[in-house]
Amino acid sequence: MVFNSNQPQNVIVCKNIIAILTANKILLKCFPCLGNVVYRSVDQIQLGRFPFQKIMLFLVTLFASLFIASSLQQGTYVPSAHLEGGVPAATDYNVNQLITAWNTDDFKSHLIDGFEYADGKLKVPADGRYYVYFQMYFNKRGSANNNRVAVYADNRILLMIHKDMAAGQENTGFAGGVFHLKREEKIYVKVIGFLNTKIWLGPNHCYFGAYLI
Repeated sequence: MVFNSNQPQNVIVCKNIIAILTANKILLKCFPCLGNVVYRSVDQIQLGRFPFQKIMLFLVTLFASLFIASSLQQGTYVPSAHLEGGVPAATDYNVNQLITAWNTDDFKSHLIDGFEYADGKLKVPADGRYYVYFQMYFNKRGSANNNRVAVYADNRILLMIHKDMAAGQENTGFAGGVFHLKREEKIYVKVIGFLNTKIWLGPNHCYFGAYLI
């Protein structure tokens, strides 16, 4: 697209910006209707039907759309989930018991870009490599005890926290790692091992989540 140097400066500026936007295939692919709008804008500028300020406002809006489209294309928005514990009290959990008391309404909890939560389980929205993590706070008991809690993806163990604790001792464990997960797999936290455990499942003490990398 070539512009006449004798044209008014504001027309040249607008036309050059529109030329840059028109050349961006990501924008036109994501918003095909904008192609016609761009070319019509060139015609309107040439005919002098719109004030310069209105044309520039249109271009700023168009450029913002380009930024959003490019971000989506480059993966700026990715599936992410984080759940905080929802029971700020010492609670006994049996071996093989699924932990379901996660609080989706906590201000730090979130479900973004396709993650779904139900009955203690997060459903993976898309195939990919995810960083999965969790933290557990084990409450004190009257005798020496052994605590094991794991994160599962369907029926396979991804992560495990194992804490041997003396009587009256409290402890926190954290684990995280990168795993390939498949769409609609469900990840969840479950007590494993041979003994029951006591967990303080409050916010900040316990949480778990995952995000696509």
